[in-house]
Order: sequence, then C-alpha cells, then structure tokens
Amino acid sequence: MTAKHLNLTISLKSELRRKILQKYQVTDQEINTPAGKLTMMVVEEPTQLLENFKTDQISTFPYWATLWGSSLGLAYHLATYDDISSASVLDLGCGMGLAGILACQQGARLVFADWVAESLLFAQYNTLRNGYDGTYVQMDWSSSCFLPRKFSVILAADILYETDSWQPILSFIKLHLAADGRAFFSEPGRTNAKNFPACLADAGFHSIRYRYPITFEGRTTKIWVYEAQHNV
Repeated sequence: MTAKHLNLTISLKSELRRKILQKYQVTDQEINTPAGKLTMMVVEEPTQLLENFKTDQISTFPYWATLWGSSLGLAYHLATYDDISSASVLDLGCGMGLAGILACQQGARLVFADWVAESLLFAQYNTLRNGYDGTYVQMDWSSSCFLPRKFSVILAADILYETDSWQPILSFIKLHLAADGRAFFSEPGRTNAKNFPACLADAGFHSIRYRYPITFEGRTTKIWVYEAQHNV
C-alpha cells in the first residue's frame, strides 16, 4: 500500500466513523476466526433500534445491527477450501460485514450487499479497520434487482429466517452465481430451515449440508451450512 493510498484509507475510515457515531452508540467486539482475530465495531444496544420497527414491515427489523454466529460457522466451512483466494465473492445481506471479511482473510475479492444503508457504513468501516476493502452496494434482492456480473462464490449468512424470502433469494442467486460457482448459506438450526434443501432442489440446485459447533458470545451452538451448486 502506497503512502497516498494509506492516507486515503485513514481519511475514509475517519469519515465513516464520524457518520456512524452521529447516529449510534457503538462498542468493539473481538472475534476469533480460523484465520485470526478480527475487531468489529457494533451497535452497543441493538434493541434500542426496535422503536423504529414496524410490525407489518419485516424489512425494518434491525437484523443488520448485531453479529450472528452463523457468519462464524460459515467461516469455519470456508476455511476448508483452498480455492477462495482471488475468487469473486458476493456477501448477500452482509450486515456488519463479518462473513465477507472472513472471505477477505482468505484473499477473496468482495462485493458487500445489503438493503440497509447503515449496514453498509458498518460493513465498510469494519472491512477497512481490519486491513481489507471491497465494493459496497445497497440493493433489495427481493425485488427485480440485477448486478452486471456473476460471482464464483455467494455468501448468505443467516438470511433464511423468513420462508417467504427464500424464493426471491434463490432467484437472485440463480441469476448471479457463475455456472461452476458455489453458494453458501448458514443458519442456526431454525425449525423452518428443514425445508430449505427441498426449496434448493426445486430452484435447480443440488446441495450438501454441514454442521459446525460454534462458540460465540459465550455460548456453544450448532450452525448449519448449506453448500449449493447449479444442477448440471
């Protein structure tokens, strides 16, 4: 990194931090990953954001404002691959950016996407402060959105909580996943997820399911990772 690039990065981090602190009280959270330790800026009290939640609009729920163990489970799965380096990766529903940063640790080139603008502020700040960078896109994958490229890897950490969202998510991934690419979904064993493999098959994917015991925030939980590829 040149001195000019370093100065630009420092300036950008400062500006992102300023914007975040204008709206949120934050704290740092240390995360141990298969590739080393990360420091993530997170909202100190995410429950305070619930006052803006509209019960008839699930998209207003602040899922983005906390870290999820499913991202760490996905990291342990990605660590079993040696071909992520230099891969073109989309972190779909990136939240605070944890899953994408974990792929950055393995040398991947990242596009971070979320439909919440504040999420992308945190994702970009957290990526830069941990020594990486990427492209950041605000988009709603449940609508007819389109990115002008395909990806060799698509990450989807804990975005399967609403079954009504599965079909739009899979339609988007089918359009944007390269022919020989892989999509990785992770979730903490929710009851409704038992139907997800069938949904993948109906959408034209074959999949394998893995389970990882993850210790996160003082608790050990089992994270399920679904690895999906286009049917040939």
